Amino acid sequence: MLTSGSSSSSGKRELDCSAFVIAIYTLTKQYHSDLIDDYLTCLCQFIKSHIEQAGSQKLVDFPLEAINMLDFLTMFIHYGDLPIKALEQRLPAYICDEFRTI
Repeated sequence: MLTSGSSSSSGKRELDCSAFVIAIYTLTKQYHSDLIDDYLTCLCQFIKSHIEQAGSQKLVDFPLEAINMLDFLTMFIHYGDLPIKALEQRLPAYICDEFRTI
């Protein structure tokens, strides 16, 4: 998945990402709406584990996997019309703050 700052020759890739995020949200919501909270929790754990692993390897930047997943989650929250607190409750503040500056 592309990050919002990625360069692409056309807007097609960005539209594909939006359609993918909306489809995932719709499927999750249709199957069982309580799963959205569990899904967000699992994805945030994925982000935290990648960032912790990068910290143990003395890497300065966030890993690409974490950045892409954060981008996906912000789109998921936006298109799902979920409150941003849903993300802030599951991730440490420094991760959310750092991602906003990327």
